[in-house]
Amino acid sequence: MNLTLSNVTTPALALAAILAAGCSSDDDNTITPVPDPANVTAGVSSLGLTTLAGVLTSSGLDTVLEGAGPFTLFAPTDAAFAALDPATLAFLTDAANVAVLEDTLRYHLLDGEVSSTAAAALTSTAANNGDSINIETVDGSLYLNNARVANADVTVGNGLIHVVDSVLLPPMDIATALGERGLDNLAAAAAASTLDLAAAPITVLAPSDAAFEAFAVAAGSTDFADFLTTATQPDVDALLNAHIVAGAANTATAVVAAGDAASAGGSLLFFNAEAGAAPTVDGIDITAFNVPTTQSLIHEIDGVIAVRDSAVDVATASGLNTLVANIAQVDASQSNDLTGTIGGSAALTIFAPSDAAWADAGLVNLQDGSNDALLEQVLRYHVVADAIQAKELATLTSVDSIDSDPIGVSEDMGVITLTGDAAGTNETMPVIGTNNVFAVNAVVHVIDTVLIPPGVTLP
Repeated sequence: MNLTLSNVTTPALALAAILAAGCSSDDDNTITPVPDPANVTAGVSSLGLTTLAGVLTSSGLDTVLEGAGPFTLFAPTDAAFAALDPATLAFLTDAANVAVLEDTLRYHLLDGEVSSTAAAALTSTAANNGDSINIETVDGSLYLNNARVANADVTVGNGLIHVVDSVLLPPMDIATALGERGLDNLAAAAAASTLDLAAAPITVLAPSDAAFEAFAVAAGSTDFADFLTTATQPDVDALLNAHIVAGAANTATAVVAAGDAASAGGSLLFFNAEAGAAPTVDGIDITAFNVPTTQSLIHEIDGVIAVRDSAVDVATASGLNTLVANIAQVDASQSNDLTGTIGGSAALTIFAPSDAAWADAGLVNLQDGSNDALLEQVLRYHVVADAIQAKELATLTSVDSIDSDPIGVSEDMGVITLTGDAAGTNETMPVIGTNNVFAVNAVVHVIDTVLIPPGVTLP
């Protein structure tokens, strides 16, 4: 572990006492300082940030922050310190590592007075120790790397304090960062693979250890360590590549704004964010984002991203045999290559009727081989030129098919209904059953009725 802390006479005992006293402090916006603290150090104490006050004293920065300034301090709560990996905390409380402690604390410090409004206008800033901090606004909250500002703009005599809910750790190499974040299973997978995570700047979508354990058990292994001993190296490589995106500029707001990003494994990863909820990738919550390393970026997630198949293979695996047969039928008789269209590189949404939906008596003639041009039109009406997950779909009133025909969308009591045939001559109202089945380039939603395009009369 390569982090830097204190020169008190008995650092371990002193920090243990500080932590014991401080872990009960609140971790929300309700902390109220004593009016008009004279300086940042006094302000930290008046906010009841016992652990921070102790480590500032241990590092000698308390006297610096009593100086003229002006300073801006991102001040972790007591709960934030208590949430650190125990090994990290032990390292920082070792008197031999006072230089690392000081560097870590200076990573929370800006030269000058920077209000939350001014910070929100930035995408990054240089901390006092020289390292860069990512700055983003997510769901209305200001974030410094993965730390949320819980109490902003506390004015003191020589600057400002912003209380944050996580300790900011200066960027370190990616292998060390995985250890610091407690992502041991991901580190083990990287060690068992042929991939070099430090070879180029990347963004890593990093499943928690618990997520990897659940994945391994679902795959038939005893635990993730057992999975790694039985999986082939290509399978381990594919699993890792499903969680890697090229480049280190893929911050949380950037990927959500883009909507999708190509993984190193060749699949599109689908990002989304709804008000009041965590950002997601492939429907999996991103639990901590914008964790920087010296070269790359880490977003922690609470699930494992599956290695994905083509849309047709996903339909086959989902038991949508009639849909697959109908696609093959029109590809054999028509020239547009529907399989190629839905299996290309563009992001798509596919509304996939079940076998029971295709068994409707009114659709027999459509599928009998004599009306394939019309069948192809109906099939294409189920494809949308955008990857729309269920949560986002529920907020819409309509979407357009790849042929620009409208599909009505409504949501009631958590149930999404699609309405085909906007002309009203043959309205159908299927309820989405299986949501967010992910293919290489598409989000597949299984529906219980075949949608009929506007103006189409069934044979």
